[in-house]
Amino acid sequence: MQVSQAVYVVAKLNMPTMLDEAGGPLPVSALAERCGAHIEPLRRLLRALAARPPCGRARYGRWFPAGRQD
Repeated sequence: MQVSQAVYVVAKLNMPTMLDEAGGPLPVSALAERCGAHIEPLRRLLRALAARPPCGRARYGRWFPAGRQD
């Protein structure tokens, strides 16, 4: 998967704002519900971006905006 395409999808789904408004990390299921995505494809997308902005992975499978760990 191209990183630029993955970043585009995350931005299009408005996920950085959702994570920021949540005030902390969220499980993939909550992110999927909030943005109307299917859980498994979203999980794969987030894993592909885990080492890059705009998301990072916290403990217990929760996700947070880059530069922030709760």
